[in-house]
Amino acid sequence: MKTDNVNSIINKIIKTTVKVLIYAVSVFMIVYLIYLALDANYSPVKTEVATMKTVEKSISTKVFIVRDENYISAKASGTVVPLVEDGQRVGEGQEIAAVFADDKDADKYVELEQIYSELERFENIAAADKMNIRDITTYDQTTNEEFLNLVEAIADADYALVKTHAYSVRDRETSRQISLGYDVDTSDVLSQLSTKAAAMGTIEPSYLIADNTGYYINSTDGYENVIKYSDVKNISVSQAQKALKATPDESKISNIGKLVNNFNWYVVAVVERNDVSSVSVGGNVKVRFLDSSADDVEMTVSAINPDSNGKVALVLRCNTITSDTSQLRVENAEIILETISGYRIPREALRTVDGVNGVYIKRGNLINFRRVTTLYTGDDYVVARTYEAENANYVAEMGEISEENRIYTAQLAERHKEEPDWIIEREDLYSRAKLLQKSYIKLYDEVIVEGKGLYDNRIV
Repeated sequence: MKTDNVNSIINKIIKTTVKVLIYAVSVFMIVYLIYLALDANYSPVKTEVATMKTVEKSISTKVFIVRDENYISAKASGTVVPLVEDGQRVGEGQEIAAVFADDKDADKYVELEQIYSELERFENIAAADKMNIRDITTYDQTTNEEFLNLVEAIADADYALVKTHAYSVRDRETSRQISLGYDVDTSDVLSQLSTKAAAMGTIEPSYLIADNTGYYINSTDGYENVIKYSDVKNISVSQAQKALKATPDESKISNIGKLVNNFNWYVVAVVERNDVSSVSVGGNVKVRFLDSSADDVEMTVSAINPDSNGKVALVLRCNTITSDTSQLRVENAEIILETISGYRIPREALRTVDGVNGVYIKRGNLINFRRVTTLYTGDDYVVARTYEAENANYVAEMGEISEENRIYTAQLAERHKEEPDWIIEREDLYSRAKLLQKSYIKLYDEVIVEGKGLYDNRIV
């Protein structure tokens, strides 16, 4: 009996032990499989893709606009209605504005002009049945171009042009249908418009005449004489500061308008000399008027007049006048000194290895060091020169190297490939460019921003 009990106890111990071992092995296998799965997706480095980014080096400041302006000499009492757009060139003796006794007559005149414009539109449509469109493809192409003008006007939020182009597209399409035989009756509309115009009668305004050839602006603001046009290039910092703080001459503010005699106009600003250290007379910048609908304006640096306190009076010139720029005077602006495009790279990724600035990148499971030429530094990133620009720079440098150095460099490159640990003794420009031309960062490289024990050609 005792033997049987002992054997039973031993059998139980064995079974229990086997179960425990099986359970332990099962747990181990599960943990091991989980580890393998995690390890397959684990990377000892953190990366960020190099993408394209465009930045602007700019100065925010207040600017004063200077033009060669003359007040229109004519006197007018009543309501003035411009006949030409702001910034439009006019000739001497040309009628530039109509003058009415009061607002009521002016409103009636404007309404009549709109009616006559509508009459002209529908008369042109009605005449389409007499058109002989020999090449419908060419006709449709010009209509499509007008449609693209409409789309561009919408994108630019130029609502006056939107209306003009919308009418043009619609009317051309209607004329096309009529010329192809479709029945479109415009007689009723023409009759209604003619009756309405006749009922309103006629209004005879007096007219303002241009004293000379120039660009018309339909109002004055009282700042016209703050800075003399002939002195603008020689303006001092103190004079510019005074102009920026000036108040308008109320007696000169009117709706009669003025003429700009010279197509060159100027922007004057006071800035720190260090902020424009990269700018020189004759160079180009771009100005963005922050509170205006005017497009960015390309301008040329005409003068940089310093004072003894580290400031300069910056004078910029433009030779294009538009309706929007003709209304500018004292403005908040950005002077864009340079536009830079390149690869956006996190600042924490930058490293210096053997005196060379660059980053580590990950391609597949291999780490490589890549050179970086920094063009712009932001708060948490830099913009680096593109690979294409680096190669273009290399080609330019290569063109300056003598044939003798090219042959020598080819020998250096071959020896360097055969003996990787060999130190190049002759550090000429061409050899450095030749051996390193393929070692720059490229677009969409996975830049390593976090990682330990990084070195070139490491496997991860």
